[in-house]
Amino acid sequence: MGTIADAIAWSGSGATLSMFVVSKKSLLLDLAAPSLSSAMATIRTYALDDDENVLSGRTVVEYDLIYAEAPQDLETILTRCLCAAREAGADVAWFGFEGSFDFRHILSREIAEQIYAVVDCDGVSVASDATLSSLSWAERIDRAGKRARAD
Repeated sequence: MGTIADAIAWSGSGATLSMFVVSKKSLLLDLAAPSLSSAMATIRTYALDDDENVLSGRTVVEYDLIYAEAPQDLETILTRCLCAAREAGADVAWFGFEGSFDFRHILSREIAEQIYAVVDCDGVSVASDATLSSLSWAERIDRAGKRARAD
């Protein structure tokens, strides 16, 4: 696997940061301020349908933050956005690579290498290229996933 910066710029035309927010009620966050960067083009939101009720009635909203290029201050942007989600009432929120979201594998060990930042009651954790495939990162993601799926 390449670097996190390579993965978020997979399309070759810009960089997309995909944040997923799990909450008891549908949250529509204003991420313009936390994600401020001169290179940011747009923010898109999508409500994701949990048809199998994996999250026990909680909702998931995806936020795609689209930049002209991978932001130099990536960790700062990730941290600010995750903190904004948590402060607004999110139970759990995370950033994952394109194609990483699946209700059956939300924040599981199997997809831990596809999640590069997370926030829950333990606070914000941001992976580095060196830690993304580590056992400690997989355990951190698994703990957040258990919280996301808890009643």
